[in-house]
Amino acid sequence: MARIAERGMVLVVSLIILLAMTVIGLAGMEITSLEEKMTGSMRDRNVAFQAAESALNEAENFLENTRPLPDFTDKDGLLSETGNWQTVNWENNLAVALYEGPGFDNLALPSAYVIEKLDYISHGVELGDAVTTDEYFRITARSQGLSGSAQVILQTVYKR
Repeated sequence: MARIAERGMVLVVSLIILLAMTVIGLAGMEITSLEEKMTGSMRDRNVAFQAAESALNEAENFLENTRPLPDFTDKDGLLSETGNWQTVNWENNLAVALYEGPGFDNLALPSAYVIEKLDYISHGVELGDAVTTDEYFRITARSQGLSGSAQVILQTVYKR
């Protein structure tokens, strides 16, 4: 039998295919890792959003059920007329009202809200109309997610 000279081409082709499969596998692992991070961030943001919504509801319940309202003195989440939600120190527990409702025990910081008293709007300017006055309040709620990297600020105007 005549012996055929082999030059090792099968080995070279096999190594190239193995290298290509390794690169594809590593890329797949990176994509999976990125998707897991994105999913975690979305969950964190959703938890922060739900906690901020709950804090808004708590503030609305406070306004609805508290008669008469206490003075708005920039304490306990009640901002005076000169107060501004944008300048509030959200980590100062004396300046904001904290909301620690059920299901939000593991947040990075407790949810908080502030209520600003807005100007009155009078109705009944025509002859014979009864004059009524509506009170308006701006409620701003802030919450962080589980890790503290997601922050949600929600705002609403409440009429009483």
